[in-house]
Parts: sequence; C-alpha cells; structure tokens
Amino acid sequence: MQKLQASQTSNAAMFHVTCRRCDGIICGEILNACFGDALPFRGLDQMLLAIDDMCEAAQFPMAEDRARFLKANTVRVLPTPLEAMTDRWRSYSPYEWLRRPGGTARGRAGRAKSTVFLLHVLYRQHASLQGLVVCRERTAHGVHFRSGLELIRMIDTYMAAP
Repeated sequence: MQKLQASQTSNAAMFHVTCRRCDGIICGEILNACFGDALPFRGLDQMLLAIDDMCEAAQFPMAEDRARFLKANTVRVLPTPLEAMTDRWRSYSPYEWLRRPGGTARGRAGRAKSTVFLLHVLYRQHASLQGLVVCRERTAHGVHFRSGLELIRMIDTYMAAP
C-alpha cells in the first residue's frame, strides 16, 4: 500500500463498528477507508484484534512497539488494504455522518437491533489502542479510551444497558 497523505490519515484511523448481540456475544462488522469490504467479528476481543490488524496493515497510526507472541515463529496475517482510498472515503467526514438521523438499525425480522460506534484510533502505544469512541445514538460527545480493555468495557456496558 502507498504511504497515506496527511489529508487521508484521519480517515484511515476512523472505524465504523456495527455491533449487535448474537447468542449473548457481541458481534458485528468493521468498516474503514483503507479496506474494501466490511470485516466481520464475533466477540469484542476479535473486534479489538481486527482493528489493530487493520491499523498495522494500513501503517497508521504506527504502533510504538512490535506485536509479541508466545510462539517465536508466529506469523501475523494482516488484512489487505486497498491501493488507494475510494472517492467515497476521500471526501468523507465521520462527524458529519454522526449528525445524520438513524443511529440504530434493525435488520430483517428476527434480527437483533444494531448499534453503530465511531472509533477514532489516535495512538497505538503500550501494545494497546488509545482514542475516542462515539455512539451514533448519543452524538453529544465522545469518550476517550486509554486502552483496548477500557474500550471493550465501554462497548460491553453500553450494549448491556436496556
């Protein structure tokens, strides 16, 4: 992938995460400007690993440290980014998207209600993510998260609320 230009880096670090409950587990999909298709996940741990892999593949934001594994010969398989951002994402304003009506989505009959979060990854330090999470249902303000664990707790708590 080509190195991102300064005007594109903000969108490269933005992730639309659609979450819903599937048999008691939070599952959904992740959208990002550098990847063509949505990346599905099942469990918040898998969401966090997928976002970190997407950041690593896009090379933004750069990680402070290299990932470590228990097995010395572990090869990290990363998703393949697009060669260039599509026009849709190049002129995209995530905060404009937040102001649009329709924060939640209902699928076909029998499907669970989905909640959409906007994650802006600002840093990847101390083998974790730091940034801002905004729920589309509550656009008044975002909440900064200091670690992946804190982000998981925020989303899990929000999704558990009636």
